[in-house]
Amino acid sequence: MIEKTARDIWDSRAESRVKLLKQREIKRSNTLYEDGCWRFIEPFLPAGPGRILEAGCGTGRWVYRLAPLGHRIVLSDFSPEMIRVASEEVDRRGVSDSVNACHVLDICDMHALEDEAFDMALALGEPVGLCDDQCKAVKEMHRVVRPGGYVICDVSNRYRRALDLARENDWSGAAELLNRGTSRTKSGFSHKSFSPEEVRELFTSCGLEVLHVAAVCPFLSFPPKRDQTSALEEDKTYETVRDIFHRFAEDPEMIGMSARLLIVGRKI
Repeated sequence: MIEKTARDIWDSRAESRVKLLKQREIKRSNTLYEDGCWRFIEPFLPAGPGRILEAGCGTGRWVYRLAPLGHRIVLSDFSPEMIRVASEEVDRRGVSDSVNACHVLDICDMHALEDEAFDMALALGEPVGLCDDQCKAVKEMHRVVRPGGYVICDVSNRYRRALDLARENDWSGAAELLNRGTSRTKSGFSHKSFSPEEVRELFTSCGLEVLHVAAVCPFLSFPPKRDQTSALEEDKTYETVRDIFHRFAEDPEMIGMSARLLIVGRKI
């Protein structure tokens, strides 16, 4: 039996991912995640039209918030099929004029991109945790942003992920995660998680000044459970949850319990 690579798996998911995202357009758990990230993206965008890299983009997400603001976007992902579908979606949704290029590139080796070519690099949806070398990935994003530019990523929280595994009675998985910082996805490949301090150290070791570490949807599991997503469809509940998440996003205790950690770094 031939073992599938991460790229094989991502290629096979491209079409289904677009269908899922279209379904999620009506689900507020998705909006909650995007709004939680956007609060730490928008303040660091250039005042005028800027050049933004969406690395590990999958089928594209942030291009649809950035394009209406006049920014120029480059999409990259290591999956040819994800990039093919992303390109089709960009055309279908009428923002192709804002997309400079769509590249098939590993986040650890973005050789086709010039040094200091971008005002901001985004790697959201945890591509850093899923790549082969997290330090190389962050160094590559550091390389391609200009001095004073920004790198914004999210990663899995090591301790919250271990707790979720323990709740599933996967004690060997929880032990591996706590001891090594890695776990296995259901598809069978390695996923790196970080403590809040570890992700800070990753950024600073790659020459980035850390401006923010924040909790993203801290009380929700990842992916959110059905009862959680259903509850968020009620207006009052959604507004209450959104207010809690926004108010306490940078509270140390809230960061410690969050499934996802968002980090903002500036190139020194």
